[in-house]
Amino acid sequence: ASSGWTDWTQVVNESIGGGEPTVDFSLWNTSQGLSMMSANLSMLDVVVSNRSWPSARLEVRNGSDQSALSDARILIYRNDTLYRGGLTDSAGYLSLRLEPGSYKMVISRFGFGSDTLLQAVNGSDTAVLPVIVLQPLNAIGLRILPESVTLNLNDSAMLSVRTIYPDSSEADCSETITWISRNPALAEVDSAGTVRSFGISGTAVIVCIGDRSGLQDSTEVTVNLSQEIVLFPLEDAYVRAGVYANQNFGSETGLMTKTSTLDYTRWSYLKFGLDSLGSSMVVLDAKLKLFVTTTDITNSMPMTAYGVDDVSWTESTLTWNNRPLPAVSLDTAIILPTNYLDYEWDVTSWVVSHRTSGLMSLCLLDTTHKENNVVYASKENTDNKPVLVVTVSPVVSGERGVVTGELSLNIHPNPFNPRVSIRLQGFREKGTVSIYALSGRRVACLNLERGSAEWNAVNQPSGLYFIRVRAGTRFFHTHAVLLK
Repeated sequence: ASSGWTDWTQVVNESIGGGEPTVDFSLWNTSQGLSMMSANLSMLDVVVSNRSWPSARLEVRNGSDQSALSDARILIYRNDTLYRGGLTDSAGYLSLRLEPGSYKMVISRFGFGSDTLLQAVNGSDTAVLPVIVLQPLNAIGLRILPESVTLNLNDSAMLSVRTIYPDSSEADCSETITWISRNPALAEVDSAGTVRSFGISGTAVIVCIGDRSGLQDSTEVTVNLSQEIVLFPLEDAYVRAGVYANQNFGSETGLMTKTSTLDYTRWSYLKFGLDSLGSSMVVLDAKLKLFVTTTDITNSMPMTAYGVDDVSWTESTLTWNNRPLPAVSLDTAIILPTNYLDYEWDVTSWVVSHRTSGLMSLCLLDTTHKENNVVYASKENTDNKPVLVVTVSPVVSGERGVVTGELSLNIHPNPFNPRVSIRLQGFREKGTVSIYALSGRRVACLNLERGSAEWNAVNQPSGLYFIRVRAGTRFFHTHAVLLK
């Protein structure tokens, strides 16, 4: 540089796409090795838009007529080391993110264009200005992430907090957060933002409070103790009467139903395995779901699902002549004169009564003799296969216990009908027992005398109930099944 760059030689003159090189000044200062990297400015904008420090918008204007200077180069130095830089836009602006502190800003009229080189600048073309960046902009809000949470029984999730600024940007929250659960019986939260559920379903509100700003946000945590298990059929086929009575249609991509003259009557069969439901789960609901691909009905038509006791048939050998007969009517759906619709049948009672055997058969048929054909996608179809959607909840048969420290909560029997005994062993004072239905509605409140209480559920329907025991400042949670 001492020669005024007269001994420098241009080696390349190429467009760098409007980017600005970043120079490794540390390498230059130690070994005089020149290393530069160029990045597209749009990428640079993305990088600097992360809000981990305050925003500063710099404006450059011509000293004579105050017109905006575009493509002016701005370099920000901190302790004589290049810290940030960029080119002004068409309005003469450049936005940068700068940490609080003192800087030196060097402004040059000459930047990079598509076919220009960096030119030497003289004093009239360069301005050197001090820059003082104050503390960050005041935050205007906090935001909990995720914005909503769904937990199952004894489940947990981690919450985090973002700080919101007036320009709508966000950053990871740097202040200490106080976490509060407004529904501690449903879900509690610790100082790190980990929220945990117990044995009661419902919605809990979790609040965060910043220690410096005093700003708050809240989120809802839904405690859903039930879960859906989706089962696909092990076997499915339709059978046809009349001259087709000895034919098998198990490999077809459709299941057909029609009641007409003998040759045109068709019934559909499905078989499901129930082993995956597990003996420790209580079945709350079960729906057979089928997708209609084709129908020639002109008016709505009822279609009935029946339970079938015989589960020995296979789809490769099933015919009208060897078909098992329906046992009991379960539910009826109304089929509409439109293709490509989903339908469902409530088969809860049949699933409950056959879960111990591990297999269950169903039959679909028209009992109204409408003489219209309905075709459902079978398991051989590429899409929209038949499914059995079973809603279950964990329950331990027999006595269920919860031990915390020296106290032990036990209920017996489980399942029960209609009375259940609730005992908090090791507790001899008075307490309270609250019992909730699956919907979260409290259905009973009992006094715990010397650690014992009894609930008579004679007026309640069968189902899963959640039991919350308060003993002093401590809470215990469990659940039981009423089977009438």
